[in-house]
Amino acid sequence: MRPDTSNEVQPDVLVARYSDLTKDDLPRAPVLAVEVISPTSRLRDAHLKKAVCARLGSPSFWLADPARDQPSLTVFELAGGAYREVACVAGDEAWTATQPFPVQVIPADLVRGLQP
Repeated sequence: MRPDTSNEVQPDVLVARYSDLTKDDLPRAPVLAVEVISPTSRLRDAHLKKAVCARLGSPSFWLADPARDQPSLTVFELAGGAYREVACVAGDEAWTATQPFPVQVIPADLVRGLQP
């Protein structure tokens, strides 16, 4: 995803329509961008990348925090050119997305088995 000719932003996970893909890249905003918060890039992941995805028009942005003590997922949807928070779940709490497709997410399941 290129906000301009000199910069590129790469979400940790993205979901795009097959018809939006070219042989070399994705010239349109993905329908979903997911950032996994890293301790060394927390501000960049939670603010800069979210702002770029909103500006490019990605309808959904998820911010996943894999914290050992309380993994969480914060969900944003684009409304009027800006993201608004529509859900925030943590631990074993379930959240069911309706867009860009129906899926249930439990933050603890995303990190289960990864911790020593």
